[in-house]
Amino acid sequence: MGELLHGRLPGARRINGVAAVEDNIDLGCMFIKLAVCKQARCCKVNGQQHHPLHQGGAMVLKVERVVTEVTPDGRSVFADRGAPRQAPASGLDIVNVWGTGDGIATVGNAGQEPVLFPFFPGPGGSRVVVVRFPPESASDSGHADGADPEEAQPGLLAAFEPDHPGMHTTDSIDYGICLSGELYLELDDGAEQHITPGAIVVQQGTRHAWRNRSAEVCTMVYVLIGARRS
Repeated sequence: MGELLHGRLPGARRINGVAAVEDNIDLGCMFIKLAVCKQARCCKVNGQQHHPLHQGGAMVLKVERVVTEVTPDGRSVFADRGAPRQAPASGLDIVNVWGTGDGIATVGNAGQEPVLFPFFPGPGGSRVVVVRFPPESASDSGHADGADPEEAQPGLLAAFEPDHPGMHTTDSIDYGICLSGELYLELDDGAEQHITPGAIVVQQGTRHAWRNRSAEVCTMVYVLIGARRS
């Protein structure tokens, strides 16, 4: 895919006098608007002021899901707005935003519910998740969330290699968007890329791992599209 995109997210502006960046993510039936202050003084979600949340010394975004749909008479309406499902697993803070079943998705039917599991979709299915990666130092300290990973995020652990912590392979096209913090994306033979805010990673079914060697939490948005391996 060439070089990764680095630098600021689009739409830089100021919130309460503090430099900030803003990004809109439009995924058809779902719309998320996030504004992040460079300093942890404020946080706006969909234009509304919120107190900053902190995790691992860094501000954590409040994720809010806004869902639209089409009524039987063809009108576009707002169907839902609120906090999506959130459940930690294996030290990761994971927000399950939305998903569609395997095959070609349909629109125009009111009342459709998200398909959140299994964690990785089958061919044609999709998932949208927000994942917060704690620093590796926090994981090494023995911190555990206490939840059963398979119960919290069904299907997540099956993709991971027990003999190579963090390494996993999925039959999917994954779009990973870095919102805050930093990660190292590791591929085979130790090849790495430094992922920072504004980087958009396109994973094409590759074996990989995410490494947070910094002192702050990294927040990523992932759009997973199920695929068939050739």
